[in-house]
Amino acid sequence: MIEIDGMPATLVADGDRLVLSAAHPERAWAAVVSAALPAGVGKLDGPRAVGRVASELAAVGLRLEVRGPRGRLAQLGEGVQSRLGRAVTGSAAVAPGAPSAVAVLLWSRVSRRGAAIAVVALGAAAGAAVLRRRR
Repeated sequence: MIEIDGMPATLVADGDRLVLSAAHPERAWAAVVSAALPAGVGKLDGPRAVGRVASELAAVGLRLEVRGPRGRLAQLGEGVQSRLGRAVTGSAAVAPGAPSAVAVLLWSRVSRRGAAIAVVALGAAAGAAVLRRRR
């Protein structure tokens, strides 16, 4: 058992594979993404820091899987290849996991105001579609 920003998590190793499991992976992921790397590694935080960590894991032959209650959130490191990961983090060694797990992460980053705007926009789009069908 480990703690990430005050939240319990489990880290299990099996050879070159690491699995990090957390009840609230979106909060753990946010804590990791917002943490700056050590001074010796460089001044880089956010998604690019995750990309750098993934590349370093790949360089030493390790793979990390981040899991939550809805499944795999992400894979980083050895054997991982993702164009989306490269676009977002700068490293192809980061791959998103199950859509339901990733949706929780994305939704947690949306503010309440942003969520309200999105709901209103979706409602307006649905209403416009209904009106077009009636014509």
